[in-house]
Amino acid sequence: IKQSKAMNARIAYIGLSFNFWIFLSCALSASISLPELSKETKLQKRLLQRSPKSDPTTPEQAQEEQQSRRLTNQELVYFPQPELNWMVRLDERMDFGNGVVKSPFEEDIVYVTTYSGSLIALSSKDGDILATVNPTPISRIIEDDKVQQWSIHCTSGISFATTPSGNNFLVYSIVDEPPDLPGIDFKPKARVVAVSIPSHKIMWTSDELPGIPSGTPVVYADQLRSATAMYIVLIHNSRIWKPDNTTTQTGHITLLNPLKGEVMWEESEWSQDESPKGYAPPSMASNPLRGMYAGGKDNTNGIVVWASNDVDGRGTVGNTYIFQLPRDFKEELLYLNSLRTKVLKSVSWNAVAKPAISKNGKKMFFGVTGNQLRGWIGDSRFDQTADWSSQLFKDNLDPKAPIPSNPILSVDEDRLFVSSSSYDLASINTRNGKANWVVSGTSAFLSEARVSADDKRLYVAQSADGRIFCLDQLSGDYLWQGSCDQFEEDCSNSVRSDFDLSSSGQFLYFADVKGRLISLKLGEMEEVVEPTPAPIWSGPFLPTSNVDWNSNPVQEEVANESSPGGTIALIVLTTIFALSSMVYIVMVRRRKNPEPPTLDSFPDEHIYGPDPYEDSLIIQHSSKSVQPEAGHPSETGYVSDGFNTLSRSFESDESSIEGPYFHPADRISVLMGTANRIAPLQEDFSYGASVLV
Repeated sequence: IKQSKAMNARIAYIGLSFNFWIFLSCALSASISLPELSKETKLQKRLLQRSPKSDPTTPEQAQEEQQSRRLTNQELVYFPQPELNWMVRLDERMDFGNGVVKSPFEEDIVYVTTYSGSLIALSSKDGDILATVNPTPISRIIEDDKVQQWSIHCTSGISFATTPSGNNFLVYSIVDEPPDLPGIDFKPKARVVAVSIPSHKIMWTSDELPGIPSGTPVVYADQLRSATAMYIVLIHNSRIWKPDNTTTQTGHITLLNPLKGEVMWEESEWSQDESPKGYAPPSMASNPLRGMYAGGKDNTNGIVVWASNDVDGRGTVGNTYIFQLPRDFKEELLYLNSLRTKVLKSVSWNAVAKPAISKNGKKMFFGVTGNQLRGWIGDSRFDQTADWSSQLFKDNLDPKAPIPSNPILSVDEDRLFVSSSSYDLASINTRNGKANWVVSGTSAFLSEARVSADDKRLYVAQSADGRIFCLDQLSGDYLWQGSCDQFEEDCSNSVRSDFDLSSSGQFLYFADVKGRLISLKLGEMEEVVEPTPAPIWSGPFLPTSNVDWNSNPVQEEVANESSPGGTIALIVLTTIFALSSMVYIVMVRRRKNPEPPTLDSFPDEHIYGPDPYEDSLIIQHSSKSVQPEAGHPSETGYVSDGFNTLSRSFESDESSIEGPYFHPADRISVLMGTANRIAPLQEDFSYGASVLV
């Protein structure tokens, strides 16, 4: 009883100490996290620090101040018909491949590439020209030391990037065309031009590269591993002579240094295919989940994908290609020299448009020969057969005609919008390749379509008459059509260049082939006031259910505050545990110990005879079945294997006692609560002496 009481007391003391430290920790946490009752809360203080003009001294005044400063959401309310925002004449030709692009860095700037190779920056508010960039054409020395200057043209859009040091810039490509001179066979050259932002000065112009660019240069940036792994990737095609004295085109891929424009690596299609066909424009997915091809697992570097472009997209033999930096790539010469373009798959079609790739790099869609479509939706790798193929359009005049413009995905990537050479426009279900709806126009849609930010509307440009159409994404219904002839007579010119939307979707910018740049206003931005939230400071604790998360700066402050509910619950529990332990200790201490038994309280046979309780314990702790002996013999060796202690032999003068008998050392070990038998240290030690020692 004394042992159990002492042990329970020790356990209670340990539990009390543990709960005491938990209580101190929780109290400290509470002192840090709980707001003061007599002062403004931390949230109020931070709001007051941000609002020097007001000095509320009560929670009610702070609440009024917060409500008055709530930010409102803005929603675009569309007009039934677009309105003219502004119109300017650039006296420049804008043709297929050129682009009107809104700056991702400055909402107030719109950039335009022209067929003559110029880059023009304009104000998105009123169309004023802010800067014009004119690359210097190359020249060659011909007969009689005459210098012949080449002409420049451009069929490229614009790509934007930021250097590792944080400087913004844009890139586009140009073509240097040689003069047509008798007896002189110069071939066109491609160059890439980098322009700094916002100074709009030429940073560099690359060396001359063979052939003509295919599409727009893309900025390849390995953002997950290293900020320095950035390159400008240009796909271009050049003409070569075949053994039968005919010419064909071969594709090239070139990597340029983004800071100086130096060629870091290049590869020709001819190095992989004895019958080169040329390259179609590329698409890129930055930071994909993985490379969707054999060997691309766990590689999250960006991917660049394109297809063959034989016979202007009408060829029946081609390939699909992918370029991806290795997973362990380092910007060293050894790694650069080991780079290779991978042939994904040999196919029975070609393309003239770039593919559409999902943001995570797992889905890919091609518009190909014969107005057909191919879709990879993540079930198959890109080097395997497409998950689906479909032919929604037929061109009876040109059965092998390819899809003419770039397909584009909706924001949710459930729909693919694509136009055909037969003047059709369709919405495709990306899961199975079936058409959601199909509409027809009066001419081809050569410009890349655009989807609204709310993913509800689709904008397309009809190339022949320059009309802009707005359609409902889900139904395909025409919502309106607009062109410059609604605001100015005799201006229905062809639109072939790509167009763009402002970030909010309120403005649309497009240009016709004669250099007329137009900004249409599609709606008004209206403030949507959120419902007034319940009072925030209704008590000493900060509520989280009634906070206006759409308002700023409450969102920045409250979202980072921890709720005190868990701390309070922990304090209550630890207090209960601590009080319970204290009550238990007091009760244990007050409990009276039983009086020790006297000799008179026991019969003689219980004092001097065998103890059944001790006998049962000895038998229980013995690994072998121990049979007690009758009488009072002397023993030598092991009596009970469960105690693992050698017993010394000694004689006893006690008279024989009837009943089961075990060695006294076993009995004394039971009384002392130990499994080790007490044995004499020497032969002449008596039992009592050995116990005393």
